[in-house]
Amino acid sequence: PLLAAALLRRCLGAPPDLSSMRDLGIFYLAAAGCGPLLSALIASGWQAVSGVNEVWPYMGRWYIGDALGVTVVAPALLSCAQHRRRPSPREAAALLALVFLTVLALRMPSLARDGLPFLVIPALSLVSIRGGARQAAVAVLLVSLIVEVLTAIDAGPFAGDDAFVGLVSAQLYVVACSVSALTAAALMTGLLSRELMAQHDSLTGLANRRLLLSRTSVSLHALARSRGVLALVFIDLDGFKAINDDHG
Repeated sequence: PLLAAALLRRCLGAPPDLSSMRDLGIFYLAAAGCGPLLSALIASGWQAVSGVNEVWPYMGRWYIGDALGVTVVAPALLSCAQHRRRPSPREAAALLALVFLTVLALRMPSLARDGLPFLVIPALSLVSIRGGARQAAVAVLLVSLIVEVLTAIDAGPFAGDDAFVGLVSAQLYVVACSVSALTAAALMTGLLSRELMAQHDSLTGLANRRLLLSRTSVSLHALARSRGVLALVFIDLDGFKAINDDHG
């Protein structure tokens, strides 16, 4: 954890913004990659020297467990700390629907055998695209709790004869869920940000000509489908160009 924190501070200088693809990539590399890898090396090396376990596969299992903890818990803590607001009714409804789908896909034996648990991943990505990084992080945490609890009580598609192997499979599934959801949220945030920059003036933040034409086109299409009135107000300021040229 100290190595991960040092790397993040050196690369970013601030808590990572998981809605940014750059920050998300650095977070995965430092916090979910380097930190757990160091702890896995120390733990497996000590176990090997003590004659308790071999380095492999003990190191891989240790790494997966630690990396899972980081990719699931840390994004939820960071996102909730950066965006301290109550979830909207729509966000709460989306999370409840996702929880219901996850329980249904993992708990029903016939559905679990058919590979339907993996339908949770696109559903999770859709929730993340609509809700952003904060909702993605909370959704991943809820899904991971359901997956881990069901596997621990020997239920669901990842339960088997060897409980430890089942937990490793469940953890890999949760990591796939986390990466998919947070990446989808970051990509959507980037697209919205670029669209906002293209339609607003960089200096004043006011809507520009492109947004005017877009809104006018939408209004004209809506007017063609139903009766109504569309008005456009034009204001002419004398000498404004000279003022703008002199003072920006």
